[in-house]
Amino acid sequence: MTATLWLVVGFAGQALFGARFIIQWIVSEKKGESTIPLAFWYCSIGGSIILLTYSIYKQDPVFIVGQSLGSIIYIRNLVLIDQKKKRARAAEMENNAAEMENNAATLESNAAEMENNATELKNNAAEMESNAAELKNNAAELRSNAAELRNS
Repeated sequence: MTATLWLVVGFAGQALFGARFIIQWIVSEKKGESTIPLAFWYCSIGGSIILLTYSIYKQDPVFIVGQSLGSIIYIRNLVLIDQKKKRARAAEMENNAAEMENNAATLESNAAEMENNATELKNNAAEMESNAAELKNNAAELRSNAAELRNS
């Protein structure tokens, strides 16, 4: 590669590395609070790797060490963010499972209550049939008594 091309690589790395601050600023302004979006870390890694490549070409040990250590930190931050997301998803899934278990228990309780109500309704229906039969017998007895009175 020519010296000019290496300068382009160096400036590209610096531009990518610098873009992370603009991204962080824009996202923070939109949210109304200081925040570090994922794009910040990806720009940090990309810019750092390109600048590390450029610093190796330039054989600048200070720049090489600085960019090497930074990349490790940026990658570690992405790992921590991923772990946090996984824990949050696991907690959400556990909450959903608990909610589903509660709903299942409620449904079982409602089913048992409905079965009890059905049994009670059947018992009431049987009692009403018995009462109806008794009323028919009473009516027949009253007719018989009325016929006796008429005949006497």
